[in-house]
Amino acid sequence: MALLCFIASCDKDNREEEHMTGGDAIVIGMASHAHNLMAVVGEFVEGSYLQEMEIIPKGTVVASDMGISVITYDTLDSERVENYYNDTKLVPVVEFIPQTTMRDPITEVEKALEEYENHINKTRTVLRRIQYRLEGVATLSVTANKEYYGIAAGEELGGIFHIVRYAPPLVFSYDTYELDKREQLCEDDIADWLAMKPLAQPCMTLMLKENAREATEDITFTITMTLTTGKVLTATTPAVSIVK
Repeated sequence: MALLCFIASCDKDNREEEHMTGGDAIVIGMASHAHNLMAVVGEFVEGSYLQEMEIIPKGTVVASDMGISVITYDTLDSERVENYYNDTKLVPVVEFIPQTTMRDPITEVEKALEEYENHINKTRTVLRRIQYRLEGVATLSVTANKEYYGIAAGEELGGIFHIVRYAPPLVFSYDTYELDKREQLCEDDIADWLAMKPLAQPCMTLMLKENAREATEDITFTITMTLTTGKVLTATTPAVSIVK
């Protein structure tokens, strides 16, 4: 997720004046390659975020409303991965993409980000660091290691999932760089997202459609993402027991 910092004077009067007069957003685009993929499972909490869920690298996660956070990243060292599993919620933060991995920005994306920020932040000057990836996504597949919902192990499950959250809540087209603003909570079919010709998302959350939820034990899901460069990224979730 983007890191939001408010830039204001320590003097109260100056802060009030700034609030009244307004100011532009200061945008730092954090462009990096989608070279790696991570997939973690958790409980979708009260229609909000995947959060308050203990991540257990070894063992089974138990969830009723099971969601999968799919995270693309440039590079993560082993210590950061370990800290991710042990010390954080399922909402990724900007620190997981070190600034040393930033690449040359896409001018059209940077301009769209600035216009977006200046539109939504009209009352004060803010600094916002927004991640985006440099590669587009051609295909996204979801499979499981065992039969689920009458679909055999290894067969495509993408049709019974939808995307319920993007972080940040922005979708860029890789051929036009057009920006599609998404709601914090949504229900986008994977096929509809792919039809946008999207740049890879820093993070998005997949969730089983309500009519496709059924109880099962010790199932793992594999996400396979093909980039427009031809590179194929895969990640498999920890085991999850889905309860009703």
